[in-house]
Amino acid sequence: MFKKVLLLSLILLTLLFSKEKNNSYIKYKIENNNIETAYMFLKSELLANGYNIVYEGDFAKLTKKVGKLLNKESKLSFGKKIAFCKGSLSFKLLDENIDNIVFCPFSIAVYKEKKEAHFYISYINYKALKKDEKIIKQINKDIKRIIEKVIF
Repeated sequence: MFKKVLLLSLILLTLLFSKEKNNSYIKYKIENNNIETAYMFLKSELLANGYNIVYEGDFAKLTKKVGKLLNKESKLSFGKKIAFCKGSLSFKLLDENIDNIVFCPFSIAVYKEKKEAHFYISYINYKALKKDEKIIKQINKDIKRIIEKVIF
């Protein structure tokens, strides 16, 4: 009985979201969830984990305005990007390699195309600039953990 419940739970989790990964970014496709709630929970999780939200960009609103000027319709019904940083991690990142300044602030995008039932949460999969750097891997794991906490 336990095995059946576990198997059913795994199947349901697979149906609720899927994960797409390539070398430069990771994208989660989320089904059957409220995008506004997920976005607010994501912001709360970032703050609870000691990150500071540097800015939020509303790209759905921006592309809607530009679309009116161009007589085109925006593809987004919701599209926000959160830029965030954590002082202690930024210090370690720059201490490891000063060129890592290009990574700050980190960002996560939450967006939904019009006419689609699902939405996406994606982030850049940061790569270390030098072989022996460890902090960037820690940051990637932290971002992934926060997002997966939001979608599970």
